[in-house]
Amino acid sequence: MESDNDNLQVENGNFTRIHNRILEELAQIQLSGHESRILFALWRETYGWQKKEQWITPQKFKELTGLGKTRISETLKRLKERNLVTENRNSNEIKYGFNKHFASWKPLRKTVTVTENRNSCYGKLEQPLRKSVTQNAIEGKKNRHLQSPKETSKETSKETSTDLAIKKSQSKKPKNPDIKKFIDEWHKTFLGHIGKKYVFTGKDAKLVQRLLAVHTFHDLQILRDKFFNSKDKFINQAGLTIGVFASQINKLVSTKVRASPRELPKTYHEGEVKL
Repeated sequence: MESDNDNLQVENGNFTRIHNRILEELAQIQLSGHESRILFALWRETYGWQKKEQWITPQKFKELTGLGKTRISETLKRLKERNLVTENRNSNEIKYGFNKHFASWKPLRKTVTVTENRNSCYGKLEQPLRKSVTQNAIEGKKNRHLQSPKETSKETSKETSTDLAIKKSQSKKPKNPDIKKFIDEWHKTFLGHIGKKYVFTGKDAKLVQRLLAVHTFHDLQILRDKFFNSKDKFINQAGLTIGVFASQINKLVSTKVRASPRELPKTYHEGEVKL
């Protein structure tokens, strides 16, 4: 015995023709569950009968979608606002159609549900999300103006912005000129060893600045030359970059101290080594 599923073939008829481009464009927009169900029902009653428009009653929509009449009316209204559905009224009957001109479709309007308690009666208010956020911002500005006069608030805001600008300028520390000097010398040293220009990154200047905060410029020059002339396996494999130089700075310092112990001064303070 054949089941209903055995007859669900296009060759057996009873199919709805929809252009592929319409399906592709619909896949790119956001539809609510109710909107999708109404559109499916509309296509069934129009394209399913090879018609562009059809007289469809609320009862027919209810039979096809299972939605209540109030929900059907609200959903049809939104679809008309989004230019997805057309409406043609004639006396008491309404002819509905699908707008295939996708360039005129409008995006889904997001809504938020707010519950209010009024004398033990609960009601739901549906408002656009964007509108509610804007409304809160406007109300906040109004409350601030009520607390202080407009002229006073403007003067205060100007003074505040001026004070912030002064503090910001004062907080900026002058750049260490040794940073650029060290980078220029690094470029010349790299060019002399490799024969190619060194490509600097934004991190290089920060690394040099951090190193100069700990070591003197003269000490970094000595350590730089030791780095370029090093036969350390890791340094040669990692490359002659400022990043590798900064990561190996402690090794360079310690090996330098061990390499020339006779150069250490006879007297020095605890924790201080003069090279």
